[in-house]
Amino acid sequence: MKAVSRRKLMVVTLVLLVLLLVPATANAGDPGPCGDSPTLVDSVDIGNLTGETGHNLKGWGPVEPATSGGVYGNPGDGTCRVTWEPPNPKNGKRAASFTLTVPPDKIAERLELNVLDGLADDSFEVYVNNGLKYTYTGQQTSTENWVTHSIDLTGLRGKITVKIEATGSAWASFSTYGQLAVEWAKLYGTSGLDYVDIGNPSSEKGHKMTGWGPVEPSTSGGNWGSIAPGDCRVVWEKGTGDLSRSAYLQMKVRKGYGPATHLKLRVLDGQADDSYMVLVNHQLVHWAVLSPGSGETWVTHDIDLTTAFPGGVKGAVNVVIVAFGPAWSGHGTYGQVAFDWAILCP
Repeated sequence: MKAVSRRKLMVVTLVLLVLLLVPATANAGDPGPCGDSPTLVDSVDIGNLTGETGHNLKGWGPVEPATSGGVYGNPGDGTCRVTWEPPNPKNGKRAASFTLTVPPDKIAERLELNVLDGLADDSFEVYVNNGLKYTYTGQQTSTENWVTHSIDLTGLRGKITVKIEATGSAWASFSTYGQLAVEWAKLYGTSGLDYVDIGNPSSEKGHKMTGWGPVEPSTSGGNWGSIAPGDCRVVWEKGTGDLSRSAYLQMKVRKGYGPATHLKLRVLDGQADDSYMVLVNHQLVHWAVLSPGSGETWVTHDIDLTTAFPGGVKGAVNVVIVAFGPAWSGHGTYGQVAFDWAILCP
């Protein structure tokens, strides 16, 4: 064996030190609207009594496999619960729930669930705040595999209720083991002092939105920049005159957090003149000229609030958006200047 030079040893040592000192970002996803990568903001370890504390679990079976025996796919920490509890499959109680919480300075990015896909039909649906968010069809193979499912929850804030419901038929050993085992749930989030998903009534709630057009594209049809997923609204509603060019929403920085230094808006730059300006707390903070084009593209505009408000903004953030381009030929059908979401960044 050739001798390794002292210089090479020093280089290898330095590389190892760098790898050890730089923190790893597990399960990092794409950057959020404020530019940071998702981090874990809450989790529940189902079947672990300590890990379940504070998550308001309802409808779950007993801790497994300690109660019923069996393998249950050898869960990583040795514990899990089923959503459809034995012994009687006809009791109709196929679903179980828990809560997770997004901190006030974060918005949700995704939910991860570790669910057993085993010998039974482990098909299921996931409801978040009573809305269907995810559907899975079980593979029903001869093996038991823990599968991690990732569910987009971008923009959700505060307390989130997650319900998981078994949708497959009861299997032969249901009376012993039940069906649809879940090991854990993890909620990831990114920075955001307030967020509104424009066109989503549940997200708009509490933001005092006035002057906006109807939810699109469901109202008027059309392409709307192939917006997916989700909806949008225009600030200059179809069929209205020059006095209806503006729309209002109120965002808030909770006490003890902030200040907000940036407001980001996702706007459709389309075939119309989508030029607009933004006033925050009666101060002009943004002026964008979006000339008519042949295509439709969603763009994110980053507005620095510290120019008008040195030190940033706290408390109520009153946002007025005004369209100032001339009406286009399709205004009577679609309106003008569409927005998808707004977010306050620290």
